[in-house]
Amino acid sequence: MVLALGAAFAVLSAAAGAAELRLDPAAGVQSLWPRADVLRDPTGRWTLGDVESRSNAFVAAHTLQPDPTAWVLRPSVLWFRVNLRGDATQPWYLQVSANVDRAELVYRSPDGHVARTTFGQLIPFDQRPVASLENLAPIPPDALRGGTIYLRTVSRLDDFRILQVETDAYLRGPAHRAEDTFLIPLLLITGMLVALALLNCVLAAMLRDGIYLWYAGALFAFVVYDIAQGGFAWEYLWPQLSIPYDISTYVLMIAFFVLAVVFSRGFLDLPRVAPLLWHVELALLAFVAVEELVYAFAPNLLERLNLYQPLDPLATSALLLVMFWAGVVAWRRGNPLARFYAIAFAGVVIGTTANTSGVYDLIPSSPWTDAAIGLGVAWEAVILSAALADRIRGLDRRAATLQGERDALELVALHDALTGIANRRAFELRLDEEWRRGTRAQTSLAVILVDVDHFKRYNDALGHPRGDRVLRRVARALDGVLHRPEDVVARYGGEEFVAILPNCSRDDAARIADEMRSAVRRLNIPHPTGESGLVSISAGVASTVPKHDVRAAALVSAADRALYAAKRDGRDRIVVARRVVLGPEAG
Repeated sequence: MVLALGAAFAVLSAAAGAAELRLDPAAGVQSLWPRADVLRDPTGRWTLGDVESRSNAFVAAHTLQPDPTAWVLRPSVLWFRVNLRGDATQPWYLQVSANVDRAELVYRSPDGHVARTTFGQLIPFDQRPVASLENLAPIPPDALRGGTIYLRTVSRLDDFRILQVETDAYLRGPAHRAEDTFLIPLLLITGMLVALALLNCVLAAMLRDGIYLWYAGALFAFVVYDIAQGGFAWEYLWPQLSIPYDISTYVLMIAFFVLAVVFSRGFLDLPRVAPLLWHVELALLAFVAVEELVYAFAPNLLERLNLYQPLDPLATSALLLVMFWAGVVAWRRGNPLARFYAIAFAGVVIGTTANTSGVYDLIPSSPWTDAAIGLGVAWEAVILSAALADRIRGLDRRAATLQGERDALELVALHDALTGIANRRAFELRLDEEWRRGTRAQTSLAVILVDVDHFKRYNDALGHPRGDRVLRRVARALDGVLHRPEDVVARYGGEEFVAILPNCSRDDAARIADEMRSAVRRLNIPHPTGESGLVSISAGVASTVPKHDVRAAALVSAADRALYAAKRDGRDRIVVARRVVLGPEAG
């Protein structure tokens, strides 16, 4: 009995130190900051009993100052105390700032009974006492009739911007729920960015261009960041994970900036176009990464240096401005795609600056400041998509130019400069191709080897320039005899020519060779030292069905032997090889 009375007296003594707040249901939401008391736990291990025993150490919450002796990397542990009175028939909720990792609402009833509710950002979404993106906990109904409410908070930042109670009607109302206000615009922006990111992944795979992949990675990183910043990541992406809000958003922002900087490097070719500006961009990226990590893990350090509010907006804006200026410089130095980049990044600069300024209260926060960074990146994605499309057109034009140059070089490489017909290299490539085709189809392949009779005498008598004109006229005459697109005539060397006749029998090849001889005679080119007085040709004809284990050179060797026989027998005639040696002796 004595012990019970002593416990009750201790409870009443502790409660007496806390100011009482009467809740007004019509108000919907009421701030506890002006009426609550607060006590800093320097060890982070105090229990409810330890706090109650230090009842006289509580101070008014609005007078809370950072502890200059505390280790800045250690989370701040605060105990709040308040007495509430209100209508216990309707639900009431306690809300704290989003930067609170873990909170515990402890209610000590007048009879000494203790009720505890744990909530906060480190509580997985599907385990939170209230299914909300915000840090909410239901207030026990008995707490509205008497007793003391204690609130233990663990946070990396002392700065409490929200400590309030809300009615159930206000909590469920559209004016309060960020889900209703921002979810639809977020889904629209996210859907567009994901579609553009996937398109860039496809382009990266098709074109084998890493620039598209870097930009797709930047878009994906921003999409996850935007979802996390709005709080929706805990509900839809990782509802069962304990991931701190501020750490996740700052790390995702670092990933976005790194990928965006790598993209700008390749897209603008900065190390070559503007090396000094590229090094400045890298230095600012490193600075932004460090300051973002400090915000994530030691924000109280920035708070004590009075840098918490201005540093992040200034650093990110500086990096984005340098990236924007890099686009302007690259544009002025001849990169036509840089104009798209500069226009696109102007939107990111404006959106990010507005968003971070609203987050840190440099300008009034509103739905527009919350959505500004998403709108800025969406603007950038649309403009850069046009730039990447223009890049594809540029690559196509370049590919067409290179193909034209390649075709021109191939034309030079595979055509005889004097006569304009195919050269020996082209003949050899075509012969190998037709030999393989004839081997597969088991169709005949014929070759005609042609030599201009006594051409050396003609050159000696009339000179090489007139000899060159003769070779050109003979080449046109030989080519004019061939009518099928698969037939080819080429200059074999000197005054020799060769024709390939796919799917052509020996008799048909002999007939075509004789037509060639007649076509040359019809040119009526005088030959001062020739037997007939006119330029004439001799030809050797060979035809066979190609085989896998035989080289195509055997066919040419047979035609060459037939040509030798034609010249030996008096020239101006056709000799057909009666057989093609397909054994080792043909080699």
